[in-house]
Amino acid sequence: MKILQISPQVPVPTIDGGKLSVSGVTKSLHKLGHHIAFVCYRKEADYELSSYQLSKFCEPFILNVQTGNSIFGALINLFSPIPYNASKYKQRELKSFLIDDLAKNKMDIIQVEHLHMGWIAEVLKKVSDVPVVLRSQNLETSIMKRYTNAQKNIALKLFAWLQHKK
Repeated sequence: MKILQISPQVPVPTIDGGKLSVSGVTKSLHKLGHHIAFVCYRKEADYELSSYQLSKFCEPFILNVQTGNSIFGALINLFSPIPYNASKYKQRELKSFLIDDLAKNKMDIIQVEHLHMGWIAEVLKKVSDVPVVLRSQNLETSIMKRYTNAQKNIALKLFAWLQHKK
């Protein structure tokens, strides 16, 4: 199968659970003989090293997009119905890349990694009839609720509570 895998970050090196999970799936699909086109945001990763490591088991497309947290982004998000941890991943560079790529390349299935990237499914359905699968690793509302309850700073606690309610 030809699989388009979309991730919010470069999954190498495998230094945390999210990266380990994504790279494990990609490597397993490769071992089963599937062709994987892997699209992700670069964030802070070393482009050359990441491309080299990923190219061993997929065809990497690393978009030079930073999705780190920012105070400005968090403040703007107060007026959004979408949680900040999801909205910061909604980037036009990914949308444009996927529209162009799907016009040129036929895929059998599209796998979207992480709930944060779920927004792209709406775009994909408009430009392609390829099945889209969301593979979520965490129950994000539970994580946000625990963070809210543990937060001591009143301003951060209020922000976290608002994010949890979204």
